Amino acid sequence: MSVSRTTRLRHVDCWPSYGLSRQLPPDPELRFAKATLAITELYSRHLALGPPLVCTEWWTRFIDPLGLLPPEYPLRAESGLNGADLAAALMAMPDMRRRQATLDLVQYLLVGWVTAGGWDTSPYRRRMTPA
Repeated sequence: MSVSRTTRLRHVDCWPSYGLSRQLPPDPELRFAKATLAITELYSRHLALGPPLVCTEWWTRFIDPLGLLPPEYPLRAESGLNGADLAAALMAMPDMRRRQATLDLVQYLLVGWVTAGGWDTSPYRRRMTPA
């Protein structure tokens, strides 16, 4: 008999994040992954606040976050871009628009991950609803 344990989700990030390095990689997809660092750090801090968001892992990392987006994801569907071209388009956005698009992407991927794990998605959806 297997016993599944539950824990509080505490951290989410995208790989590679390059830590606190000021150096930006030349590849657009790697530049975008680095640009997600501020968003995922803030997201992770907010995971620690409020009621626990329960799942079986305390941490998740999205490797190739743009590659995980389905063709119908609004950003991809609107632009018709994929991969490095989509990353370059995101990086060319004005700062606040890029941050919002990155937050939307992280939220979309996290809700998909929670759904695939069979956990309750309602706390995750509520967490990101504007007040």
